[in-house]
Amino acid sequence: MGAMSRSGFNEENGRGTSPSFKMSGINEVVVTYSAARAQQEATSMQRMARRAFPFVALALAACSPEMGRTWNDTDISCLRKQMGDAVHTSFPLAANECQRLTNHNTIFGADHAKIIPLDLKGAPDLQALAEEYGYSYTK
Repeated sequence: MGAMSRSGFNEENGRGTSPSFKMSGINEVVVTYSAARAQQEATSMQRMARRAFPFVALALAACSPEMGRTWNDTDISCLRKQMGDAVHTSFPLAANECQRLTNHNTIFGADHAKIIPLDLKGAPDLQALAEEYGYSYTK
């Protein structure tokens, strides 16, 4: 019983990328793949997983409640979110997460960046904590 081939697979020398079908008995069909095809599939899956990992990590990090300051937070909302979260961080830790720098918190110009005072207008409780811990703020 000879090998029946699709798309030019030659079972004798193992070339080709398509499966080969071989009749081995009356009602029995054996399907075999070449080792090269199996290796190609494995490496393509690994490549796809490596490419997807940064996107998955970014999506999971975006859901983290301890993320810090977001783009639409004010100083007051950021501090309240950090201090009132499930973690219940102290004021100094929350202030360090929420403070902004003159270089917009990027690595460019980090040597010359200065801390922008916290804008705590209308939040006397946070102003008292800022005075207690020595953080600069605007009234």
